Amino acid sequence: MSLLAGARCDQAIWGNWLCTIALWQYPNAVDRATRGAMSSDIDLGPVEGLADGRGRCVEAGSVSLAVFRVGAEVFALENACPHRGGPLCEGDVKDAVVYCPLHAWGFDLRSGQCLNVRRSRAQVFPVRVEGGRAFVSVPDGAETVDPDADLA
Repeated sequence: MSLLAGARCDQAIWGNWLCTIALWQYPNAVDRATRGAMSSDIDLGPVEGLADGRGRCVEAGSVSLAVFRVGAEVFALENACPHRGGPLCEGDVKDAVVYCPLHAWGFDLRSGQCLNVRRSRAQVFPVRVEGGRAFVSVPDGAETVDPDADLA
């Protein structure tokens, strides 16, 4: 078992040995701490603007998202693969699973669960579709971005 089980590359814990020890003993502590935080809805733009079966990278302040449309459903995951930090938004999608472009680890778009390693997963952000537009809930403090800026 890895000493950093449950840690993600984007959490910048590598230099903090106390946090490393806490994550080793309580691998889901970071997720539990952020689960109860307040969140804001970010407008991802029109659903038809998302290519079916393709990813889009969305920066929402400090949060980097990989957004996917599969049929009528829209999904959002953290963009960094927990294995080596690969950009999930650039991965291949098949049957609601995105495959990391670096080492082909598969992540279920609904749950974030890794298909290759049982104890690994990508964080999933809830998405709702309203009036033909997709909205994702992200932790408060993330800045909004113009969802139509890159549609040209």
